[in-house]
Amino acid sequence: MNLIKYKFVDGTENEVEVSDNLASIIKHLDEKEKNHNRAETRRHNSLEQLAKQENTEIFDKRVDVEAEAIKNIYLSRLRYAIKTLTPNQRKLLREIFLERKSLAKIAIENGVIYQRIQKRLDRIITILRGFF
Repeated sequence: MNLIKYKFVDGTENEVEVSDNLASIIKHLDEKEKNHNRAETRRHNSLEQLAKQENTEIFDKRVDVEAEAIKNIYLSRLRYAIKTLTPNQRKLLREIFLERKSLAKIAIENGVIYQRIQKRLDRIITILRGFF
């Protein structure tokens, strides 16, 4: 027979005599609860607390997290919008913005007048604006 000590919330204590089998089960459950509580405590430590404990800086204060998140949202919308364009429209955007070709040069290469390229670009911009 073993004695198991109980501590109540109000501070009172009581001892109960239990069999060896029940005592080993209670001991096992107490150990399990202790390990679980330790794991929960580690899991819920905030990043700020970790930084204080280790005397290191976790966050880069030069980065505006909210602005970066908004920028990423706009970029993902832009990527999606560009995917909806036809291959010729994407090619025109690539030539203008990546290859830095002038509208006049693109018009000459395609054998069309400048205004036609301008109108195509205007149509593309209208499509892209619809996503924002």
